[in-house]
Amino acid sequence: MNLICIGIITNTSGINGTLLLEVREKNIFLSVGSPLYIGYSDNYTEKYILNKELHFKSKREKITLAGIDSIEKAIPLKEKAVFIEREAIQQENPNFVYQGDIIGCQVIDISTNQPIGTIIEV
Repeated sequence: MNLICIGIITNTSGINGTLLLEVREKNIFLSVGSPLYIGYSDNYTEKYILNKELHFKSKREKITLAGIDSIEKAIPLKEKAVFIEREAIQQENPNFVYQGDIIGCQVIDISTNQPIGTIIEV
């Protein structure tokens, strides 16, 4: 499975199990039922299902997961990373470019067709 990190759960919101996610990748859409993998690394995750569609537009988003319906169930997920399968992002977001994929790419001046540098950080 090819997982990429889309954010970190920083806190809970309210008492119904809603989680606050600090977003790493913006402009992603995920539909209800999308599988998310939560854990401290991509090798040690548990699978959860998204309860509500989500548009990652800001630095922090609220997410709700199936089975996480109380603050007591949400608290153990704090400070864990949220991963999604790369293929799932591409299915729902065909024009999405993962930031890590452009590191090392050459930048070309379109008016002169000359290289002007290499992307080293995003």
